[in-house]
Amino acid sequence: MMSVIVPTYKDEGYLEKCIESVKIAREKCEEEVEVIVAYNDPSIGKLNSCNICSQIARGETLIFIDADSTISPNFLVEVSKKAKSDYFVGGGTKWVRMERLSIGIICWMIYLGIYFFLKQVTVGVIWVRKNIFTELEGFSRNPYSKFRSKYYDLDFAIRLKEYAKLHYKKFESIKNGNWFSWSTRKFDWYGDWHWLQGYKTEDLS
Repeated sequence: MMSVIVPTYKDEGYLEKCIESVKIAREKCEEEVEVIVAYNDPSIGKLNSCNICSQIARGETLIFIDADSTISPNFLVEVSKKAKSDYFVGGGTKWVRMERLSIGIICWMIYLGIYFFLKQVTVGVIWVRKNIFTELEGFSRNPYSKFRSKYYDLDFAIRLKEYAKLHYKKFESIKNGNWFSWSTRKFDWYGDWHWLQGYKTEDLS
């Protein structure tokens, strides 16, 4: 069984599209899939909502999808295939689609792509075995982390990659024609070059 966890807060107009894409992907997957919507109001925080929902999830595999993202129809099929092998501990997503493109957004994607290539990790939609997520103590609030809680998914991906290397296993990105779609709403709000002053993220601390 797999558990899809969708953290959301003020995502009107996006959450419905996200859930619909998960439903379509679930219909194509032979494995049982549960969907958990995690309402992360400011008193709880997105990071905590994901960690709490991971504890009540029934699936052996956890999949974290932001409410303003969508996944390809065969995405869950590919995760299910990878999860059948103990060699794969989890990972991110290889291919991303943006709602729109501009020179600023393309430059931002290239900047991120270079960093991810150097670290040999991917993020986007995170999938991981529940027992390993628990062993790593979930998404971290470590104040000494370079990324702190602001980039909790990247912090987790790096720790998951290190775990895989230590245990002679593999961090595996979902690909084979599968993708996730990323909202450009922060670019719409703050401008396509706002990332030069620091990419705007929610305060998760």
